[in-house]
Amino acid sequence: MNTGTFQIDIDGGGVSEPQNTNSRNPDIWMVDALGGGRSDSGVTVNAKSALSHGPIWQGINILAGDQGMLPLVLIRRDGSEKTEDVQHPASRIIRDRPNRDTLPHAFRELMVMRAILWGNGVAAIIRNEMTSMPQELLPLPPDATYPAYDDLGRLHIVTRMERPNSNKSESFVFAYEDVFHLSGLSRDGIWGHSLVEVAKNTIGHGLALEKHGNKTFANGARPSGVLEHPAKLTPEARQQLRKEWANLHQGTSNSGRIAILFEGMKFAPMSVSNADAEWLEAKKWDRREAAGLLNLPPFKLGAIEAEIRANMEQQNQIYLQSGLARWLNKWTEELTRKLLRPREIEQRTHYWHWKTAAFLRGDIKSRYEAYRIGRDGEWLSPNEIRSLEDMNPRPGGDDFQNPNTKPAAADVSNDLASRLFAAECVTMAKRECQKLRKASLTEKNFVAWLDGFYDAEWLETMQPVVSPNMAAAYCVERKQEVLSLCDGNAADFVSRVERDSEEYREHAKQLINLELGGIYNA
Repeated sequence: MNTGTFQIDIDGGGVSEPQNTNSRNPDIWMVDALGGGRSDSGVTVNAKSALSHGPIWQGINILAGDQGMLPLVLIRRDGSEKTEDVQHPASRIIRDRPNRDTLPHAFRELMVMRAILWGNGVAAIIRNEMTSMPQELLPLPPDATYPAYDDLGRLHIVTRMERPNSNKSESFVFAYEDVFHLSGLSRDGIWGHSLVEVAKNTIGHGLALEKHGNKTFANGARPSGVLEHPAKLTPEARQQLRKEWANLHQGTSNSGRIAILFEGMKFAPMSVSNADAEWLEAKKWDRREAAGLLNLPPFKLGAIEAEIRANMEQQNQIYLQSGLARWLNKWTEELTRKLLRPREIEQRTHYWHWKTAAFLRGDIKSRYEAYRIGRDGEWLSPNEIRSLEDMNPRPGGDDFQNPNTKPAAADVSNDLASRLFAAECVTMAKRECQKLRKASLTEKNFVAWLDGFYDAEWLETMQPVVSPNMAAAYCVERKQEVLSLCDGNAADFVSRVERDSEEYREHAKQLINLELGGIYNA
């Protein structure tokens, strides 16, 4: 929709209809109100029918779901120090409760879905009368909301809503600065284009393909072949044979049933026809088209058959850069402009930050290798590494010095303590494996014993040696590892332990590395 100069009586509350919305030039809200626009394929396309198209639903669900999942925090900057400002009113709204009825992730998903499908996700900002700081974000219906300028050239957002317990709709006017507005691609820099309006024919083509396939499956009476009869059948016999065959094989519920042939009949299998092959190819291309509309890499919608050689972290990086980053930027710009104080914006004391590292998080081996590089390069401390793994800090863990390049005159007592700790871990690991091996030979229900061992006995054994959090984390991960090794079969586990005695040493190294924040090479 184009924004224009509409008459708004601010004092009286009167609002005129948009002047450029009429039967010849309908806006999206009018199209939806009349049941949607008809595409070239003959299928009616509106917001509801567009969501019923599988690739469109999947793509919107991916974009909206990921933006609802990723952590979004407000950072306060004080010189070179940066900390999360959890007490800021805007931070509480985005992180905890946008309004009394909506969870934070659901609000973000809703805004993104509406911004893509209708072109605009809008929510009224309810402010504190004393401080003017935001208190709530109330979503506005996208199909009944539009921009308007008053006679002084000031931009407002107008929405039609029904009052509670009333069938009458009423127009409400909001100053633009009191409306959170997440927009799609725009022609005027303000109001976004609706995907339904712009891609009506593309979505309609996909819906037509789906409708064609459904009707084919519903009405098709061929079990991928034809019947040949050696004799000439009477019209009555042909009709009876056709009826019986249809009853046995027509429809998806009868697909694949075994056919019994009689009187010398033969079944001639049929290959996929050219029309069917073209339909299947068109379905594949439809997914590519949907990915292009939503600016998604094709593999996110399963639109490519070739093997993806990149690992999950690399795939997510491609997706982040090509499809997700622009939406994240829209959020931070709009939240900064509408929810922060003017002085916080001018002095740059606050900014919004998406924690995309959680989205790009690699496997444990890749993460630990990255931590080792950061530790050796002296730009990651042990406590920073522990924080990235959701572990509590440990005393002395803020040292950035590379443990492999410490001066020779290091504290002898500390070095001795580390060696004693390492020896204790090795001994403890041997005891652990000995107990596992014995139990696997003597316990009738080894899996049940394993639960009690790691949840109680071994947890208590470890706690005097390592921190409680470390002991708990180790017991959980170690129990899963043992279960995966033996897969519930005690004999396999015994054989595994006997073949791999070096396993004792590796478990001890894991404990030492995690507790000391370094690399143990004993």
